[in-house]
Amino acid sequence: MDFFYFPCDEKYKNPVGGIKVNKEFRVFLATNSGEDAFLVMTKEAECEHTVYYVMNKVDGGFEYSMHVTSSGLYFYHFEVVTNGNRMRVFSDENLHATLGENREWQLTAFDEVYSAPTFLEKG
Repeated sequence: MDFFYFPCDEKYKNPVGGIKVNKEFRVFLATNSGEDAFLVMTKEAECEHTVYYVMNKVDGGFEYSMHVTSSGLYFYHFEVVTNGNRMRVFSDENLHATLGENREWQLTAFDEVYSAPTFLEKG
């Protein structure tokens, strides 16, 4: 089973980088296997509230589009069901999809009124 996801490429996550609250973003998990897949998200400081989003099966894998409704830091991974077995797809150290790790991708959602802290203004 092969899985491919890289959040720095618009083919797999659009838009790349942080997202504005209430703006749509899309993820695509490329795979040649699986009957069902889920985007699994948890908001920082809300670990008891993990949400499983059913992804749509499309040519070449699974995709899901959504709007995040509150700002903050989110953690996510994918789960793919194949022959009744659920596999958890996480990030490796280079942000590529892998099995067997327990490293989630991060998503920052921000309000339009966000401004960078002053210590970051000059790099």
